[in-house]
Amino acid sequence: MVPEPFLPPNVAAALLNLAQRQPASPAFLNWQAGTQSFCWGQIAQWVASACQSIERTGVRSGDHIASVIVNSAEWFVYDCAAQVLGLVHVAIDARWSAKVIVQLLRDSHAKLMFGDRILFQNIAPEISIVFLDWCLPWDSDAASPQCLDQLLEQSHAHDPQSAAQLLFTSGTTGTPKGVLLSHRNLVTNAMAKLDAAPQDATDLRLNLLPFCHAYARTCELSTWVLSGGKLAIATNWHNFLTLAQTLQPTLINLVPFWVQRLVQDATAHAAAAHGTLAESIQELLGGRVRLLQVGGAALPEGLWSTLAAAGLPPLQGYGLTEASPVVCSNRAGKQRAGTIGHAVAGVELKIDAEQQLWVRGDGVMLGYYRDEAATQAKIQAGWLATGDLVAQAADGHLRVIGRKSAIIALSTGFKVSPELIESRLGSLDWLEHCLAVGEGKPYLALLVWPAVEQIPNAFFRDGRRHVQTLDVEAWETALAEQIAVELADLPPFMWPRRLRLMTSPVDGSRLVNAKGQWLRQLALQAFSEDIEQL
Repeated sequence: MVPEPFLPPNVAAALLNLAQRQPASPAFLNWQAGTQSFCWGQIAQWVASACQSIERTGVRSGDHIASVIVNSAEWFVYDCAAQVLGLVHVAIDARWSAKVIVQLLRDSHAKLMFGDRILFQNIAPEISIVFLDWCLPWDSDAASPQCLDQLLEQSHAHDPQSAAQLLFTSGTTGTPKGVLLSHRNLVTNAMAKLDAAPQDATDLRLNLLPFCHAYARTCELSTWVLSGGKLAIATNWHNFLTLAQTLQPTLINLVPFWVQRLVQDATAHAAAAHGTLAESIQELLGGRVRLLQVGGAALPEGLWSTLAAAGLPPLQGYGLTEASPVVCSNRAGKQRAGTIGHAVAGVELKIDAEQQLWVRGDGVMLGYYRDEAATQAKIQAGWLATGDLVAQAADGHLRVIGRKSAIIALSTGFKVSPELIESRLGSLDWLEHCLAVGEGKPYLALLVWPAVEQIPNAFFRDGRRHVQTLDVEAWETALAEQIAVELADLPPFMWPRRLRLMTSPVDGSRLVNAKGQWLRQLALQAFSEDIEQL
């Protein structure tokens, strides 16, 4: 358990304390302005400016205010301002479709939106919400002592157990669930992560993962503030590699998808430079990385070994949004492939008879926003059901061996319910069956069995209605259009990116139950070769 006296009431208070103690220390590198360095004192002044603009809208402590923006200084300043004012920051992924964003704004009861003005103008007729027209004052000086005293007093006025953040799950059952996290959740979980992976003011982290999701919210933003280091933000993979070689970061967080991309790019770089893969990985990351953390989904052991051979054994952890998110972590210097380590500080674990992992402790969410039934189903007597099955080695290290549910974990960190996708597409006349797959891949894919009798004659060659005479390319193109319409209201990561036509019939007696539902594990085994080719 993290000792109480060392806990700030919220992350914003920790930032303001830094601004008070070391206002001139560098904190944020803005490469878009010629790699300008901004100090903690200036960031505090940005927070003060944001607080003033937010207060002028008339919102009050406890209200929900939303952001729909990509990673930026504006994101974390807006977040800190919300904490200072006792508001709940509703963080919405700007990459989601306008339809999903509108639904989340409604469901979260946000009174204020900060983000892209064009997006707001497009969705404004569908919602009743105030738009915050605020620009970050890049050229401002450090906050004055009086200003800091006032901000600190405000930040300390709020109950640490009160709601601070509304983050959204990956939407595995349709519209993403809103997870309410308290100030205490956010602070204690970041402190626990720092205990497992120590960081300090000499570190420079290069960010790529989205702040609006729990992994980066805690392991990137909160740990940055609590350790007092420096932060730079990349906008995409190409920019990430450019900045890595320019800034030479010491800390990096990735998901398996980006690890795979790193190894692919390093392999090409090594071939062109006639060097080794290990040398190329180090060169692409700037040569100074001391800690590479990987989360969001399981990292294949082959990738782990490749990075370890380059001197960067990944530090893997495990978590879920409902736990703020970190539950387990390997410890720096003691990384092991294929494991998620031990419970972090402040977290208790238990494994039930089915080998499902349950969690209790500082990081467990307040609950799902306005969904008491779902909250009670997820949390029982203070214990949070993770839905993941684990095995424990003699030394206490845990290993995830599967999921109690059929949820697909993409390598990007997103999670998808295959049953949701399959049931949605079950209404399409042209499909007899479809099987959603994608575990460990960066995208969702479908195995599709055509309903030959329902497909128009125009899609068959030689006038013969048979799966072997189907014009596959034309049919798949038309089918993809139908699928896009059927799934348009879901987040983009839930849209299948690849289809594979299946010509052999489904063995219904063996792979489908009496209700017509897949016996999933058997089906995945039966079609494993087809899935590998997607």
